[in-house]
Parts: sequence; C-alpha cells; structure tokens
Amino acid sequence: MERSTPAPAAPAVVVVTAVLSAVGGCFGEAARARGDLPGERRAALARLVVENRTSTPLAIAFLYAADAGGPGGEVGIGTAPPGARTELAPVPAEEPIILIARGEGFERRLDPRTLEIDELWTWVIGDAGT
Repeated sequence: MERSTPAPAAPAVVVVTAVLSAVGGCFGEAARARGDLPGERRAALARLVVENRTSTPLAIAFLYAADAGGPGGEVGIGTAPPGARTELAPVPAEEPIILIARGEGFERRLDPRTLEIDELWTWVIGDAGT
C-alpha cells in the first residue's frame, strides 16, 4: 500500500491568503464602535447656542483672534430672534475666536476664547451684560 503525502500548498495560494488577511484588517470595526462611519474624519468644530434675552434680533458672527482686523474678516454664523434659544452654525474649535452679536443699536464682543472639539457652549446675551 502506498502512502500519499500531502502536497505542499501552492505558493500562489499562500500569497493570496496573506493578502486577503491583510486587506481584511483595513475594514475593522474600531471606527464603528464610536458610531462613526468607516473612513469618516472628525472636523475641529464646536457647537454654539445663543440665548437672546434682548428685545431685538441679533446677527452672530466670529473673527479669528489671530487675524482680528486682518484679511478674512468676520464670519457670519446665524441669527437669534429676540427671546429665543438658537443653535447656530458650528464654529472652529481649538483656536481662539472672538464672538460678536449685533442688532439695532446693539453690539457685544466677547474676549477671545477657545472651544474644544464637539463642545456645546451657550452664550446668554442680555440687554445689560454678556
């Protein structure tokens, strides 16, 4: 009786298996564990809510503190009706900005501040004070 010995795996099969294993690792679940989509990148943005306690509609904008008065100027991010609490367009995070609120006969500027990524910050604007 003859004994058969298993034939060695073809080199091509070994290479294909190794490549498929490596490529399969690129589609891992780590990103999905946070709820993100595969390949999604997080923007350096923060959220801003304005609580307008004045009797006038306010236009809200910001300036980059490093370029205040320079090129680029103000960036409008929305409006806040009187007596309303409104979430505006996202603002840059991790760099100092100057927030500005304007209405008829009204202007308020905050000192430069830096918000964290994904931070939700509320600016309460009253007739007297911030």
